[in-house]
Amino acid sequence: MASARASVLIGLGRPVEAVRCCCDALRADPTDPVLHANLAIAFEAAGHLDAAMASFGDALRLDPACFPALLNRGALLQRLGRHDEACASNEVLVRAHPGVADAHFNHAESLLAAGEFESALAACDRALSLDACHCGALIDRAVALAMLARFDASAAAFSA
Repeated sequence: MASARASVLIGLGRPVEAVRCCCDALRADPTDPVLHANLAIAFEAAGHLDAAMASFGDALRLDPACFPALLNRGALLQRLGRHDEACASNEVLVRAHPGVADAHFNHAESLLAAGEFESALAACDRALSLDACHCGALIDRAVALAMLARFDASAAAFSA
């Protein structure tokens, strides 16, 4: 219940209230990894990036495969320009959740930023094998192809 409420508050642009909601709920049950992940997302939305990273760490200590913690931690690392760490985090994500297109997409994003275009292309293809209409993976696939100078394939991907 608190996780859902926190998500709504974040979506409404009220991250400080979401932080309070998560903290209140964690006092009652500090063992909920998803609640720690939502606290991290709220901290990130409020601009408290160090606190966000710490809360993602708390979530992952409780459940090393916690999907929202892995997904959003990798994205935050990417946003911070910590490409190698983002790639490593997203590798854990895809090993823990191989059947989730968003996991492979996040991995592709970090690989693109790290300049690993062949690997990014493969990650996009894995995402698209799970969700053929994943817009982010379609775009990133075209970008990876362009970076690999496969311009005909890239142009075809952008026009699809």
